[in-house]
Parts: sequence; structure tokens; C-alpha cells
Amino acid sequence: MILKNLLSQGNWIVYPRNIGKKIGVEETIILMQLIHASENFETKWFFQTAEKLEDLTGITYKRQKRCIEKLAELKLIETKLEGLPRKRYFKINEMAIQELLIGSSQYCPNGRTVSA
Repeated sequence: MILKNLLSQGNWIVYPRNIGKKIGVEETIILMQLIHASENFETKWFFQTAEKLEDLTGITYKRQKRCIEKLAELKLIETKLEGLPRKRYFKINEMAIQELLIGSSQYCPNGRTVSA
């Protein structure tokens, strides 16, 4: 199919629907992009600019900020500012993401967790 061939030539973000249903669509897109970005760094902490995230996801700075705050509240990521000029650094919490995937904890969209 021509349409499938055209669409498959671009860059893609993996979107796991089961996570999207639990934490939100944009939050999942940001999380997946951060996981992908983390693979390019040898340390657990890595930086990703708001401009780069917007370029890769189409999600604006204000919406990114809200999503990142929610991901941090859910303990799926950690964030910090370092350096001059200041850069936003991230750390992926793999254990929390694994729990989210296997369902040992039920994550609620309001940012709280409830034991299953």
C-alpha cells in the first residue's frame, strides 16, 4: 500500500496504549521520547532541551512542562537543572515503568498510585 510506505519513512515514537490509558496520551509520548533519548547517553542522567522535545513530539513547552511534572509526580522520571547555562536533566525510573507495565501498581491519571 502506497500510504503505508509513505508513512513508514518518517521518524516514529512508540506509543504503548496500555500506558497511555493509565497516565495520558501526551505524558506517554514524552515518556517514550525521553526513554529513547536516554539510550544515547552512557550515564543514567541525560539532558533534553524543550526545543528538541517539541521538534520531536510536536508538544509545546507549556504542555511538556505539565507532562514532565506529572511524570515526576508518578515517579516515572526524575528531573534536575544543572550547569551554566542551565540544562534540564532527566533520569528514567525503570522499576516504576516496569511496575506500570506489569500492573503491580495501578497508576491513576490524577498523579496518585493505588495498590492493585
